[in-house]
Amino acid sequence: ACGDDSDDDTSTDDTESTDDTGADDAPADDDAPADDDAEADDDADDDMADDDEMADDDAMRDPINVPEDYPTIQEAVDAAVEGDLILISPGVYNESVAVETDNLVIRGLDRNTVILDGEHDPERGNGFIVFSDGVAIENLTARNYQSNGVFFTGDYDADRILHGYRASYITAYNNGLYGLYAFNAEYGLFEQSYGSGHPDSAVYIGQCQPCNAVVT
Repeated sequence: ACGDDSDDDTSTDDTESTDDTGADDAPADDDAPADDDAEADDDADDDMADDDEMADDDAMRDPINVPEDYPTIQEAVDAAVEGDLILISPGVYNESVAVETDNLVIRGLDRNTVILDGEHDPERGNGFIVFSDGVAIENLTARNYQSNGVFFTGDYDADRILHGYRASYITAYNNGLYGLYAFNAEYGLFEQSYGSGHPDSAVYIGQCQPCNAVVT
């Protein structure tokens, strides 16, 4: 449903000066090898710097595992940096998770047995509430929350629109408002997800003009 309510390696070349008065004392041929050696050293330094940059680019951080690395999903999210992958092992997690880091992927290892359960606790409004751009929530269940299973939101009062979001292979049921909800957000995707038992709707995208969202 849609409503009103997404190194520089600076190298400095050495300046070479010549003294005409000493030209007869030092033949030009004797100076050439020294220049060649200096240029070779500069090239080698440049190559080493390039190799270091490539190594940094190719290095990939290991996934963050819950509960092996952190006992709760929230602690794992808080420890993550942009671009990290968080893997959640099967279990029931009685917590509400706030995400404030861009471009994270948070993935359950089993859709049916990785369960966020709000237990109808009034202090647990949402399974996930995502304030950051480019976050993906995947392959898990969110149930029994006061408001929403998975909620992506910008800041309407501050006129900040969340840019880019995705929820894939989510099961959401018996939450107080919506299963999957995107508010003041654009360029989103809800796919291959299921919701039931919500007093409003299983999926809701609103307060976005244009929304640029896809639901499949």
